[in-house]
Amino acid sequence: MKKIVNLIFALCLVFLFTVALGSCDNALDATNGFYLDADTLELTWDRVEGAKSYLVVISGPMEDEQTVRTNKLSLQYLSEGEYEIKVKAISNGVDAVDSEFATYPFERKFETGLKYQLINGDTEYELIGVGTASGDVVMEPEYRGKPITSIAPKALFNNGTITSLVVSADVKTIGEKAFAKSTALKSVSIPEGVTEIGDYAFQSCKALESVSLPSTVTELRPYIFSWCSALTQLKIGDKITKISEYAFSNCTSLTGIKIPEPVTEIGDNCFSDCAALASVEFGSNIKRIGDSAFRNCKALAAVELKIGVEYVGMQAFAHCTSIPSVVLPDTVSEIGAEAFRGCEALATADIGDGVMAFGYNVFLETPFHSNAGDVFCANGWLIEVKNKNVRDFILPAGIYGIASLAFAECDKVESINLSGVRFVGDYAFQSCDALWEVIFDDLETLGVGSFVECKNLITVVLGEKLVSIDDYAFYDCTKLSGMDLPSSLTCIGTYAYANTKIYKDTTSGVIYVDDWAVGIVPGLLNTNIIIKEPTRGIADYAFFLEQVLFSIEIADTVEYIGRGAFLGINTVQFIDLPKNLKSIGDYAFYNCMRAKYGDYGYTEIPAGTEYIGRSAFYENDFIITLKIPSSVKTIGDYAFYGCDYLGGYADDTQVVAGSITIAEGVESIGNRAFQGCINLKTVKIPNSVTYLGSHAFYKCEKLKEATVGEGVSKIERYTFFKCPVLKTVNLSGNVTQIGDCAFSACDALTAVDLNGVESIGRYAFYKCIGMEAVVIPESVKSIGDYAFRGCAGISAPVLHQGLTYIGDHAFYGINDATFYCVAESRPDTWNDKFNSAHRPIIWGCTLAEDGSVASIKITEKNPENSTALNGISDPVRSGYSFIGWTTVADGTSVEYTSENLSEAPIGTTLYAIWMADQATDAQ
Repeated sequence: MKKIVNLIFALCLVFLFTVALGSCDNALDATNGFYLDADTLELTWDRVEGAKSYLVVISGPMEDEQTVRTNKLSLQYLSEGEYEIKVKAISNGVDAVDSEFATYPFERKFETGLKYQLINGDTEYELIGVGTASGDVVMEPEYRGKPITSIAPKALFNNGTITSLVVSADVKTIGEKAFAKSTALKSVSIPEGVTEIGDYAFQSCKALESVSLPSTVTELRPYIFSWCSALTQLKIGDKITKISEYAFSNCTSLTGIKIPEPVTEIGDNCFSDCAALASVEFGSNIKRIGDSAFRNCKALAAVELKIGVEYVGMQAFAHCTSIPSVVLPDTVSEIGAEAFRGCEALATADIGDGVMAFGYNVFLETPFHSNAGDVFCANGWLIEVKNKNVRDFILPAGIYGIASLAFAECDKVESINLSGVRFVGDYAFQSCDALWEVIFDDLETLGVGSFVECKNLITVVLGEKLVSIDDYAFYDCTKLSGMDLPSSLTCIGTYAYANTKIYKDTTSGVIYVDDWAVGIVPGLLNTNIIIKEPTRGIADYAFFLEQVLFSIEIADTVEYIGRGAFLGINTVQFIDLPKNLKSIGDYAFYNCMRAKYGDYGYTEIPAGTEYIGRSAFYENDFIITLKIPSSVKTIGDYAFYGCDYLGGYADDTQVVAGSITIAEGVESIGNRAFQGCINLKTVKIPNSVTYLGSHAFYKCEKLKEATVGEGVSKIERYTFFKCPVLKTVNLSGNVTQIGDCAFSACDALTAVDLNGVESIGRYAFYKCIGMEAVVIPESVKSIGDYAFRGCAGISAPVLHQGLTYIGDHAFYGINDATFYCVAESRPDTWNDKFNSAHRPIIWGCTLAEDGSVASIKITEKNPENSTALNGISDPVRSGYSFIGWTTVADGTSVEYTSENLSEAPIGTTLYAIWMADQATDAQ
């Protein structure tokens, strides 16, 4: 009995101790500080002192309970719906008791199962994979609180589970091969706003039946829908300008296509092997129909090319077996080889009067060809001499062109008079073994290999109108010892006279045909060569890769230096540019890196020169001062690319001054013309220039000042990209467009006068960290994505009423800016993320005549984001300092500053107080 009493007593003590412990409130603190990472869906909370673990109880569409040792738990696994998450801190059972439950509400939003990754500084998402998605999928409007702006290359490549996809509205780009070989995909809906769809994007989506492309896409990239064999319905946006190669090749179910009006080019093999394609409506702006563009479109029943088409490519309509006739308008200047070969129903063809080049076998294997006699002619062109045994040939009346291969292997004809013929096609007289004499009087162009392997050819009379002799024109004419060349001649192609008697009879290193230098005899040249008078021209690639030359003296009588004439001679140190020079061909002095033209470092293009070709002086290390005369009309792409010392240089021993002068009269400066000229410091583009190419001054690392003349209306993409010390850019009021990335990464650029500019492209001023003030004039209608991203110095841009479009993140990363907007609220056409840095916005501003802020009105929602970090910035006015705000029009007493203007009563109109700078008063 005593033992029982003692036990009861002990239990009572334990009970009393427990009660006492509770009455002392010795429980763990409740969990708090809940934070959900929106990107990872990881829930965290503050650590509770004394807790050994945490009990998490989840209530909602999925029920769960688990104990975790750390203060975090991923909620990724939960299904869609609303949840109550309860968390309790668990004690060690000695020093304290468990905490009370703390509650966190959580909504698991709908997700498709597609896989995304963060991009652009973790501000946006990009679709990168299929994940668990399948069937008919509608992409989320946004993913975990952030927009989805792109679909990555190969995102859904080789997928077999997704049958349809609706692309979310914020997507702007779809990467290369994004959906390629998605074998189950039947339809895709692409929203307005997508601007770029990459190469091969939908290639071999063999179940794809219908696609509607938005009007914001301007180019159909190569192979984009090739081998989509089920594609029957296709809507192309009305702003497409180019349909690239193989875009719809082997779309065997496609029955009809309407080419939008803006399209100027149909790429090579674009619709080749579209066996069911029965009708094509051509737009009126098409200039080029590419090689094999409609080859093997066996159902195509009509071809109606509109005025404006200039080029019909090689095999463009070959084996289109249902076409009965064709009309080629007068604008067609070139018909490619075999363009209509194998068109089994083609009985007639009307060829326009503008054709200047006619390929071989254009109508072979057609009734039009087979029904012709021994001499097949059409509309002024001799297309083919069918009877190869002809001996005495008389040219039919009215013939002005000889098609490619027209006389090929007519090995009996000995002499031929071609008076009246203006154009001779490629290989037109190939292997005419007996031909010894040919006479022209109106000839203008002589095609590639025109008389190749005419081994008995001795006499050639060319007339006085010939402009060009193309590559290999007289190659392997082993008895040909020379000919008179007319003064009208401007070009002789590569190896035009190679393996002729002319080469065998030469005793000097340079080979001449009349007054043209056409080649060299290896081993006969010494290190110093002289191209003698009265030479007028140097043929293409005449001295190509001759590695032994030290100096080249070119007679002043030379007018034309051909394509690649001295290409790759990296040993040559001195080259004289002749005084009468008219044209410097493409690649003429390419990689002649040690060459000096005239005095050391001083290069003056001779007056009278009209053309400087592509890559003509590519990577020359000794052009330091450059003068381009007014006679030059065109500076070709890459013309002075990588001329590192253009503009002067300094080394350990000396400082060498240099400069560039481009005279009034120059009309075009090509793409990348001066790219990488790392010592160029200033440049002035004359008013006569109407085209300033993309990347023209890209990576000119020491360029400080650039002036663009009145003739330029567009600063092309990347024109001044990565010019880090470019501080001053003077634009005329005639510039209306600033292209994508035009001034991107110009760190030192402080301001650009945008008056007259209508559109500012994507990334146009990206990371121009020195920009202190940006005045966006009323002329600007469009600002592209990321246009001013990272321009940290911008403080108070004014956005006018006429600004109809602002793109994604246009002002992202500008952490001190305040936007002064004339509009009362954000227009629908401004992207809702244009102010993704959440800077203050003041709506409904009135402006003074000079475009500066005159007054603002305080409302319940104006200023917007007034409590943003770094506060509200003062407005900016050229030549004035901002003093403060007053409630009295024309008042001078400061009542509010920008720091406290939001404290003004709602409905108050505040007027800006400006004080003219002293420098302005002095002026």
